[in-house]
Amino acid sequence: MILTLALASVTAPGAPPEGAERAAASFAVVGGEAISQEEYQSALHEGMRRKFFHGAPSREQVDAYRREVAQGLIDRVLLRQEARRRGLEGDDLLRRLEESVRRVPEPAAEEVRNYYDAHPEKFTAPERLRVSLILLKVEPSATGAAWRAAEAEAARLVEKLLKTEPERRGEEFAGLARLHSGDVSASRGGDLGYVHKGMLAGEAQQVLDGMRPGDISVPLLLLQGVAVLRLEERVAPALSVFDAAKTRARDLLARERGGEAWQALIERLRRETPVTINEKL
Repeated sequence: MILTLALASVTAPGAPPEGAERAAASFAVVGGEAISQEEYQSALHEGMRRKFFHGAPSREQVDAYRREVAQGLIDRVLLRQEARRRGLEGDDLLRRLEESVRRVPEPAAEEVRNYYDAHPEKFTAPERLRVSLILLKVEPSATGAAWRAAEAEAARLVEKLLKTEPERRGEEFAGLARLHSGDVSASRGGDLGYVHKGMLAGEAQQVLDGMRPGDISVPLLLLQGVAVLRLEERVAPALSVFDAAKTRARDLLARERGGEAWQALIERLRRETPVTINEKL
């Protein structure tokens, strides 16, 4: 592998005799093409600023990132050389090379079916919850008294709802949402529609996980204020039938094979191309 060579600073078998001399004046020589010290230092400096903007990295992190930058520069040269060998010209060589390599033959029908059968998780709709909300808005910077008042008002609404006959609670909840909720869903009676995990605040999701359709939550303190939830419906995960999923299965399989073809090209170029690296850098 090239990065192993970089750490050892040796010339790969088959490198031209002058490779070591050129490497002494450059960061690296890749298949006879030099990468300047300035290019390496510039890429490293700019990358370090972005990657470690929020803190001081450890020595191990810096070393790992140096190797990452080195490999990225070397790979770009390898791919540019391959693009020229394939007769590609002009600007944007790498993009056109990658597009051509990733453009693999369309999978056969049997392959698509086998991919669908082997990866049911890719074609299963996650659990969905239909939820209604009453949100008593409180500014995050408000006093503790304001938050306590909102929490007391939410508790009063929950008590009123629980005293309502079960078959009328949905209608009552919608009416209270229109009157009291500060959320945009108020005009719809608090109806948020169908949501899945990741769409709601963690505290709300945790409470909903333990609720059954028709249940009403205790008042919840969220960033936007105090909330009361009603679970309207729980829709279990469902595997899409093959006829409905086959287009997606075909596209996913083709994309995966394209990615494998691209990675295989990079790995082959790394193996076959002589590289010399200046160990002092």
